[in-house]
Amino acid sequence: MMGFRKLIASIALLGVVPASGSLAAELRHDKQVGYEIALAGINVGDLALDMRRNGDAYDVRAEGSYRVLFWSGTLSGMVVGKVAPAGVRPSRYEVSTQNDTPSTTVIEFETSLGPTSWQRIPEAPAEWTEGRIALQRDHLRPALDPVSAIVASALELSGGSAPEVCDRAVRIFTGFSVFELEFDGVRESEDSRVFCTVTYRALSGHRANSRGVERLSQPGEIEIAFDRLPGGYWFPGRIALPTGIGTLTIDRI
Repeated sequence: MMGFRKLIASIALLGVVPASGSLAAELRHDKQVGYEIALAGINVGDLALDMRRNGDAYDVRAEGSYRVLFWSGTLSGMVVGKVAPAGVRPSRYEVSTQNDTPSTTVIEFETSLGPTSWQRIPEAPAEWTEGRIALQRDHLRPALDPVSAIVASALELSGGSAPEVCDRAVRIFTGFSVFELEFDGVRESEDSRVFCTVTYRALSGHRANSRGVERLSQPGEIEIAFDRLPGGYWFPGRIALPTGIGTLTIDRI
């Protein structure tokens, strides 16, 4: 069952659990959004998001839980930062998991430099760190934390069209690895929801010959849909990722 706990931790680190369904106008007040997490069609968790924006400052917090058979745990995450003319700029990101091996990952940022320091408390076990490709600084400079990377769709693209939402690249640093999600156009649309064609590209920090990276890199294996609310604000409505034990889905409820 260690594999399942590692999967849950990876969900948090990848940012797909703390994915903000935020509205730029409404972030000036607390707003809560709920998500259901399923693995191979079986409900395994839930998530509640509290989001706030005050002027150019944003603050997103997440509380979730998971359970399967005799194992269960909770996770919490937060990020604070600012919306600058050049885009979302985080200052501090933190995500914690509470189970039989609790841990916290913290990333600090500087506006023009991107991630400048990061740590996992306690240090990650050897099985997480061994065999990883060395992180490259030039990959880190434009990278966002997982939560800010998803919040950006609402904060930067308010009033945008479906083609704009699905035509961009987002670079993400999890605290262990750096990867890009390249949105390569609209795959299909229905009513106020648009499905983007998404390509996953591992940059550094991942394990060489990783089966997980290989799965994510296959064309058409990642599904991300954005929902549009009145006023033109886009937010994640559905995320689906391939895993070794079935498809992981995160759906807004």
